Amino acid sequence: MNRWKQTNTTLFLVPILGHDTTLLTKEYGFIDGFMADADKETSYLYPVFLVFKPEDLGDFQDFVDREYLRTSDLVLDYDYDGGFVVLVYQFPDKFQKDYRRFKQGKYSKLSLEFSARLPAYEKSSSGNNIPEMSIQRRIILQTPEFIESMMEIVGEDIMKITGECWSIPKMEDETLDIGKLKRRLKKYQLGNNNT
Repeated sequence: MNRWKQTNTTLFLVPILGHDTTLLTKEYGFIDGFMADADKETSYLYPVFLVFKPEDLGDFQDFVDREYLRTSDLVLDYDYDGGFVVLVYQFPDKFQKDYRRFKQGKYSKLSLEFSARLPAYEKSSSGNNIPEMSIQRRIILQTPEFIESMMEIVGEDIMKITGECWSIPKMEDETLDIGKLKRRLKKYQLGNNNT
């Protein structure tokens, strides 16, 4: 079974908005988060775009209505053909310095308050019931095991290149291109139907 590769925005920024991405995916068809939309101009300095493909539009509309009541950070919602819905959040004022650090790939420099809002643990990738430290925490804390695994993947000492053990977010990957996303989603679904 193929695993959906999430953007860095989903890993680091979406949880700060007060969302558990696993729950959003299960209940509302959350797909991914982005820092921009190639097809939409925005006047917001620190936007986060959440893309959904909800199965139940009534439940999803209730969720959106609750979000507008819960937070003033949700500033806009709009649709794309094919049942896709985008929610646009203005990143919280108190974390805008962290947003800039994230954009520069300075994960180890993220504030303690910001880092504390990220998931601390996740399900074990080995399939056992013992939770393991989340990827976000391993990146921020630059754990030796994670650095070593990244060196094996990259083939060189990434710490010497960037001073961090995770790559700088590429705006091309962090920008919503709805056509590209639809093709990627279709390929992902086809790959999972063949396994």
